[in-house]
Amino acid sequence: MTPERIAEVRKILSGMNERSQLFPITVGDLNSLLAALEEAQQAIAALHEYNHRYAKERDEAKKQLVEAQQTIARQREALEKIKAAEPNPFYHIAKYALEEGEKQP
Repeated sequence: MTPERIAEVRKILSGMNERSQLFPITVGDLNSLLAALEEAQQAIAALHEYNHRYAKERDEAKKQLVEAQQTIARQREALEKIKAAEPNPFYHIAKYALEEGEKQP
């Protein structure tokens, strides 16, 4: 229900007295329902804002994760090249780094 429609219904209800009945509910019941509806709409709007804000943060975190994975892959590739160029003074360092990297989850 739009805010305009809620205002329209409130105006109609303001012209009725408390004892007037529409169906088996009172005007007071309708006013309470309208208030609850407005609160729910405000809560939904706040949740949409919250969701939008954290979706941006999630997307940024995913981007950083991809960049980190690409960096690790490049470094692993460089270590593999160093290790493959045996004998060289960095062979054992590269071999150790690759072995330690394999132990990581």
